[in-house]
Amino acid sequence: MKGKKALPERQRQAVVLRHIEGLSNPEIAEVMQIGVEAVESLTARGKRALAALLSGQRAELGYGEG
Repeated sequence: MKGKKALPERQRQAVVLRHIEGLSNPEIAEVMQIGVEAVESLTARGKRALAALLSGQRAELGYGEG
C-alpha cells in the first residue's frame, strides 16, 4: 500500500463519501454524477478491496489475533 493509492479513485471516493462522510447512496450518486446502482457497486468493490489489502496486517494496525 505504501507509495501508491490502494484503491482506484472512484472506489476510494465512493467509500469515503459513504463510510467517512456518512452520505446516503442517492447523495453520493448526485455528487459523483452516477446512478445509485453504480454507487452500490463502487462501495462494495471498494470495501472488498480494502479488506483484501488489510488482511494479514492486523498486528501492524494494532489488533490482536482474536
